[in-house]
Amino acid sequence: MIFFKSLILSFSMYSKLPMPFTKWEDDSLKYALMAFPIVGFVEAILFVLLIKVLDFFDIEDLMRAVLITVFPIFYTGAIHIDGFMDTVDALSSHAEKEKKVQILKDSHVGAFAAIGIAIYLLLYTAFADKLDDFDKILIFALSFVENRCYSIYSLMTIENARGSGYAATFVSAGARTTTKIGIIVMYILSATATLYISLKMGLTVLAVQFLAFLYCRYMFKREFGGTTGDLSGFLLQIFELLVLFVLVLF
Repeated sequence: MIFFKSLILSFSMYSKLPMPFTKWEDDSLKYALMAFPIVGFVEAILFVLLIKVLDFFDIEDLMRAVLITVFPIFYTGAIHIDGFMDTVDALSSHAEKEKKVQILKDSHVGAFAAIGIAIYLLLYTAFADKLDDFDKILIFALSFVENRCYSIYSLMTIENARGSGYAATFVSAGARTTTKIGIIVMYILSATATLYISLKMGLTVLAVQFLAFLYCRYMFKREFGGTTGDLSGFLLQIFELLVLFVLVLF
C-alpha cells in the first residue's frame, strides 16, 4: 500500500498521466524515487505504441521525427526540459558555484537557455528522423528506464548542492537503501533486455550512458558543488540525446 502511494506520487510529479490525489506525506514519499524508473517504463510502452500508430497511418519523414521529439515533452510535462534549460543558463554564466545554484532556482529564462533548448530540439529531431529500425526503437524506449535509474542514483549518491527543494525532500524522506537496490535491479533488467535486442548496439549504448554519468557526476561537483533536481533533469535530457545519437551511428 505504501509503495502504491509512492508510485502514484511519482507519476503525478514526473508525468502528465492522470492520477488520483496523493498527499505529500512520509509514507507517499518513501519509495517515490524508486518508482521513477517505472514512470520511464510506462513511457517506453507508450513510445512504442506511438511508433506503431505512426507506422499504421504511414506518417514519415519530418512529421514523424517531430512527433517523436515532442512525445517525451508532453509525457513528462516538460519538467526535465525545465531542468535542462536552467542548467544551461547556470553553466553559461561562468559564475561562482553559489551563484550558479541561485540561477538554477531563477524562474526567468535566459538567452543561453533559449539558444540551448533550440539547438537541443533541432538535434533531437534530426536524430529522431533516422530512428527507423525497430530494434533501435526498442533500445531507445528502454533507455527511458536506464536514464532514470542513473538520474536517481546521482541524487542518492551526490551531495545536494542546494540543501532544499523537491529533490532534497524526496531523498531525505525516501528509504535510501531500498531505493538504491530497487533502481539497480530495474537497471539490470532493462540493460539485459537492451543487450538481448542487440548485443553490439546495446553494449555501445550502455557504455556511453555510463561514461556520460561519470562526466556529469564530475561536472556537477565541480560547477555546482553537488547535484539538484534541475541537474538531474539535465542529466536525463542529455542521456536521451546521446542514446539517439549513438543509435543513429549504427
